[in-house]
Amino acid sequence: TISESAGQWLESVRVFDVYTGERIGENKKSVALALVYRHPERTLTDEEVGEAHARVLAQLEQSYGAELRK
Repeated sequence: TISESAGQWLESVRVFDVYTGERIGENKKSVALALVYRHPERTLTDEEVGEAHARVLAQLEQSYGAELRK
């Protein structure tokens, strides 16, 4: 899902932490992800990465009911 929605500059996705427990609620888990975006010829702007990241978040919310922890 992330690879499909992030766009062409997504280089890698890595899960670096998964937490389940009473603090986050029953039948829920917290998954921490590291996404790396890279353009082969130039530095990406904050706006470009922000747009890609927003697409990822929207798709995860729609497909899985995911919520960004704040």
